[in-house]
Amino acid sequence: MENKKILFITSSYPFGKGESFIIPEIEEFSKFCKLAVVPTHPRGEKRSDLLQNHNIEHFNLSLLKLNYIQKTILFSIFNPKLLVKLIEHCKSDSLSRSLRNLILIPKSIYIADMVKSFDIQFIYAHWLSAPTQLALLVHLLTSVEYGITGHRWDVIDRNNFDLKFRYAKFIRLISKKSISLLPNNIQKKYMEKIHVIYMGIDIKKLHNASESLLNRDKEIKILCIANLIPVKGHKYLIDAISGLHKKGYKVYLDLIGNGELESEIKNQIQLLKLNKYIKLLGILPHSKVNEKLANGDYDIYCQPSLDLGNGLHEGIPVSLMEAMSYGIPCISTNTGSIPELIDNGKTGLLVRDKDPIALTEAIERFMNNPELIKQVRENAFYKVFKIFNKNANSQKILRYII
Repeated sequence: MENKKILFITSSYPFGKGESFIIPEIEEFSKFCKLAVVPTHPRGEKRSDLLQNHNIEHFNLSLLKLNYIQKTILFSIFNPKLLVKLIEHCKSDSLSRSLRNLILIPKSIYIADMVKSFDIQFIYAHWLSAPTQLALLVHLLTSVEYGITGHRWDVIDRNNFDLKFRYAKFIRLISKKSISLLPNNIQKKYMEKIHVIYMGIDIKKLHNASESLLNRDKEIKILCIANLIPVKGHKYLIDAISGLHKKGYKVYLDLIGNGELESEIKNQIQLLKLNKYIKLLGILPHSKVNEKLANGDYDIYCQPSLDLGNGLHEGIPVSLMEAMSYGIPCISTNTGSIPELIDNGKTGLLVRDKDPIALTEAIERFMNNPELIKQVRENAFYKVFKIFNKNANSQKILRYII
């Protein structure tokens, strides 16, 4: 098992602020393998929280470069039939998808040389979209096996699935809901290759972070970590906080994240005269967030996610897993894959989406029921420890790779 060399293809990581959920997997893989981490389309600044050890090497390879084109021209002269094969394997059911696939050919030819020179023995791609198309093309050029992790929106995208699944050694999906989003013919044809393995987090012990909620008189602090985008449902949580204040509760809310709805959310807070109680903290380092969770800064974690139709909903938010692992009672909505994490009344509370009154009632339910809090905290921790443990889940994936 030790020192197998893996090409780990991401969307943009280690550049930009996204894909933090990949970090625990890279960390665990690096204990047993050497990793070359390559983004499909690097966007943004290089991250400051990069894992540093002798088994991880990060590469800054742009989506398109002049030397890729030069290599492709030479490749077309000496390998015309193989180039035609690559083009054929980029054809999808729409022009836009086909073009998105075709643009990856020059980079795949460049990476194929890198795979050979580094003696890469397996290719692993996160996202069924461009990263997997890149993995497929490199496989066709090198015959090195590849595996895939699919999430949610990329499952809905359905770009070139038959070819991607046909050549893949395995397809790992992060929830049972993700399987239901696959086209029926793909499910039936490739079911033996498809495995549900949840994303995982680092879990060490059950903290006493929320004990303070049992000792407070109508004053609580709530946390929500989510990009400020429509599917996250922030406006309904803010309306719920307003409702609690009208009932005489002193409730504070911190929102961690940024996004397109920031101005709209600020306006809503101002209109409801909640500036003193609701703070937008922007993006915080993961270590800082965990410090706040461990220190008991928050009494309740709330994720008011929405189902926007056409498959536009949450997967299983890692932030919810982490809050549960720190013993913070959680409230979320019965949408997407969230019910695979939260059993209503047992490991947290689930409410209807787009319903601020239901959110208000759930928060009050925790405030007025100390026994429920104690039960939920313990049940939630043990569920996350058993099913969403990064060490155990990474090992499950490695068994398919090695």
